[in-house]
Amino acid sequence: MPTSKSVLHLIVNPTAGRGSAARSLPAIEQSLIRHGRDFLVSTTNARGHARQIAEQALAAGGQTVVAVGGDGTLHEVTNAVINANPALEPTLGLIACGTGNDFARCLGLIGTIEQMCTVLVNGQRKFVDVGTVTGHDLPIRRFLVAAGVGYIADTAATVNRGIRYLRGMPAYILAALQTLVGFSSTEIMITVDGQAHRTLDVMLISISNVATTGGGMLIAPGALIDDGLLNVCLVHKISKFELLRQLPNVIKGAHVNHPSVEMFVAKSVEISSKIPLGLWIDGEVAGTTPAKFELETAKLPMILPC
Repeated sequence: MPTSKSVLHLIVNPTAGRGSAARSLPAIEQSLIRHGRDFLVSTTNARGHARQIAEQALAAGGQTVVAVGGDGTLHEVTNAVINANPALEPTLGLIACGTGNDFARCLGLIGTIEQMCTVLVNGQRKFVDVGTVTGHDLPIRRFLVAAGVGYIADTAATVNRGIRYLRGMPAYILAALQTLVGFSSTEIMITVDGQAHRTLDVMLISISNVATTGGGMLIAPGALIDDGLLNVCLVHKISKFELLRQLPNVIKGAHVNHPSVEMFVAKSVEISSKIPLGLWIDGEVAGTTPAKFELETAKLPMILPC
């Protein structure tokens, strides 16, 4: 008879990926049955519900909770796992059914339903890094993919207001074009690892935990999920035309060769500004500058490919 520890608890957001998670559920169930793995299914019905389900499952002795959805579902279940009693070996599984799926992509968790379920059954428990942000009127928030300020935050706000009929990278590209019309550079003060205070006029600052964002845009080539470092992309003031011209380069990571693009790694980054800037945190905009970005190394236990 299966124990609560051996049972996978699937937490499904039926609206994720414009219904992709709900449509994928029968195939997920069939795959796990073929693998001979016991599982339970819970469906979310509101924001915060995924975290509540995960907390209850872990408190009842469950060990592996599986986020079946997009970034929102992943974040909620992640926080439940991180805050659970580590002695119980809480573990996060992931079946990516969202629009961007950058975190899953960089962990090798993108594929067919069968491939993702095979990882759940045969993968290894490993620890990955998690970023944190604290800002004005913003208690600590965690990020898995990236955070930042400037053009990238304004573009995310455009996406969140609604890009109809598009998802993933196409939605981000269209939002970037729409945002550019009214965008201008801004003066910020930046401190890296407690030193090197600089005042700069910038278009954007992206602080990444993984290599891609926006559904596959390679903004931080070389970023690793377990190296204990944040990868920073800082774009100094350039013309709107030049910024637009660089968008295709970001897709393949070639923007790093532009003279106005500065790439570096850090353990902490502090940003302040005379005019409060919205904070981009894994696709959402919450809080404003001043803000501090840091990394919690080997913080999140996950089931990953061997």
